Amino acid sequence: MTSDIETGLRQRKKRARRAALVDAAQTLVLEHGLDGVTVDEISARAGVSGRTFFNYFDSKDEAVLGLPSAEVDADVVAEFTSGGPTGDPFTDLVYVAQSLVTGLAASTDGMLRSLALVRAEPRLLAQQIAWFDAQKASFSSLLEQRIASGAASADPVLGSSMLMLMLQNVATEWGRDGSTDDPEEILDSVIERLTLLVPSARFAD
Repeated sequence: MTSDIETGLRQRKKRARRAALVDAAQTLVLEHGLDGVTVDEISARAGVSGRTFFNYFDSKDEAVLGLPSAEVDADVVAEFTSGGPTGDPFTDLVYVAQSLVTGLAASTDGMLRSLALVRAEPRLLAQQIAWFDAQKASFSSLLEQRIASGAASADPVLGSSMLMLMLQNVATEWGRDGSTDDPEEILDSVIERLTLLVPSARFAD
């Protein structure tokens, strides 16, 4: 029990330190521009050493963007990879997307600031694309696990691309200037529009 508590405390400290570095990086870049800020300045603002900075991020741009790994909830992973929750490949992809968007919605301010920085600093777009590529590979792995279980599944490449399409559209619409829409509601709208691109009978009961 003590070990579990200590592990939990360490994880919370790591999350807090990462959040402090992201906040410092974004605040400084908003004040001085991307090229006007150094890793040492970000580290000093967050109260850590430059060496500690590189325990969390590979580059200044990664810290400024501040996007976390889009980790799917463990219960959702277990249900999806075993063929749930409905057995229909598309509907179950939507289920995964809903789980991810719910998690992103919990950090609205940080996500909106990241999206605003990408618009203000086009160089960050390459970092954002790299992040999307990493998430796509992770989602492809989920689909491969689902196939291995014998459940009906979309092709891993196509399915992961579809899932990323959903998330990218949510991010694009959510990040528009002045947008006050709930990201979960945006996802519902994205899904509705996607289903119009295929025969309606495909999704009939």
